[in-house]
Amino acid sequence: MTEFAKVGTQQIGFLALGTILMIVVPIVTAIIWTKRKKERFSTVLVGAATFLLFVVILEKPVQAVLIAPSQMGLAGTGISTFVNYSPPTHVEVGASDRSPLSCCATPVTR
Repeated sequence: MTEFAKVGTQQIGFLALGTILMIVVPIVTAIIWTKRKKERFSTVLVGAATFLLFVVILEKPVQAVLIAPSQMGLAGTGISTFVNYSPPTHVEVGASDRSPLSCCATPVTR
């Protein structure tokens, strides 16, 4: 029988703390930067929008080609094989649910 590992209260607390820090620190940094440099806040918003454009939207097709070219009708390459079966490289490229190494939860067997 396969059971899933349970997440403890301390882990949830650290996840919440990390989430709060990842939201608060960039906002506070942007506010301090705009006040010290006497820049408009729209400069920060343009930078954030540019970041989102390149990371969220334009990175996905590249990841799809590198991780699962066969699902896009392309032949598998040595690069896709290397990325899929080399855990450090797989994590660096960005694991997706279309690849052999990805999973949603780590099963615990007894």
